[in-house]
Amino acid sequence: MRDKTEIRALLAEDAAELFDDIDQSRVLGANAQIGLMQRMMKSLVEHDGREDLEVLRERVGALVEYYRGTRGQNSRAIYNALGLMTVRAFTDDVTDAGEFERILLEDIDAFQGSNAAAVRRLVGFAVNTCATFSRVMCFDYSSTVDAFIRALPPEVEVSIPESRALNGGVPFLKGATAQGRHVRFIPDTCMLDELRTCDAAFIGAETVYADGTTFNTIGSDILAVLCRHLNKPLYVLTPLLKLDLRAVRGTCRLRPMEFDYRRRLGDAIAPELAELVDCKGIKLVSIPGNLIEAVICERGVIPPAGLFPLALEYGRALGEEI
Repeated sequence: MRDKTEIRALLAEDAAELFDDIDQSRVLGANAQIGLMQRMMKSLVEHDGREDLEVLRERVGALVEYYRGTRGQNSRAIYNALGLMTVRAFTDDVTDAGEFERILLEDIDAFQGSNAAAVRRLVGFAVNTCATFSRVMCFDYSSTVDAFIRALPPEVEVSIPESRALNGGVPFLKGATAQGRHVRFIPDTCMLDELRTCDAAFIGAETVYADGTTFNTIGSDILAVLCRHLNKPLYVLTPLLKLDLRAVRGTCRLRPMEFDYRRRLGDAIAPELAELVDCKGIKLVSIPGNLIEAVICERGVIPPAGLFPLALEYGRALGEEI
């Protein structure tokens, strides 16, 4: 697999900026990052579509392999999505660059439609869950959770803790305030006190195991423990696309995603202390299924224990060997 410098060098200047948005965590959330990857693939086709098929296939394939081997290892949605969008274009039946371009663009657009429909359906289930709620907490940016906030009745108040690790709260504010609803925006260190006033909490997911174990941004584990302490339900909003079935086979379990927080904290450190202070940490954590009330997906509001048969069914539909 090529390293990130080599992959970035394959891209035109505008597409290289998209690469940097992911690499530097300027754009968060698997769905948003998949969108950037789609734009990068389209850019490669647009810039190189008249070249030899093997050159074009090698360049697109290198981009896909890089993201499946990096972001895709901790976000199965990215891994699965890239596979779904490219599997037909890379078959031996594709014999010229024009055909490769046509099939790739068709499947990119088809993926967008099917994934959007799944998100709309799960958002409907999530809104139904809030029928008796007056205030909910939503933690760390997820495009799926953002769609849920926008769909909530305006009388439901929303509390948004600002994730100090990755600035993952402020992107919710535009959608949360769109209908004139009451919104509370607080530091994440205020979560315990604020959660006392909420009926439930909602997070998105980077990846979900078949037993309901959910991987999400650092701080989500703290929220899960607080929900258990206060007896508040914690819901995970995710399309089934984010399922990772490797653990069912015992072949792979996710490791923490390392992150250097000097990018966030560096300005606060005096220059003479910079070399003496270690800012390395992680930005992805796991939340066990026993701390989660339900996983809300396009199939409904599913208790973690009930997710397993749905996961196996979905995996078989994707051609997974289970």
